[in-house]
Amino acid sequence: MFQEFFSSATELLSQLSHAVQTNNSDGWRTAAHALKGTSYNLGAKLLGDYCKTAQEQNNASRDEKQEILENINSEYGRVRAYIKAGEY
Repeated sequence: MFQEFFSSATELLSQLSHAVQTNNSDGWRTAAHALKGTSYNLGAKLLGDYCKTAQEQNNASRDEKQEILENINSEYGRVRAYIKAGEY
């Protein structure tokens, strides 16, 4: 289950980054929605909340989306480290 989460999260983070770079609001919203669902299903509430914000801020500026993405990436790193350390 965790490996599947890591694989899908890595792909979705890449999609979010690409959406910021290309100003693709639909791609941004779709990737944020997908990562939100997998995060909440895993119990990573804060990560899911950041993704929810991303989804809702679909029409935000590129700078705002970049800031949201930094928060998502940072929290994903914490979730990944927590899981890898076996602290769940």
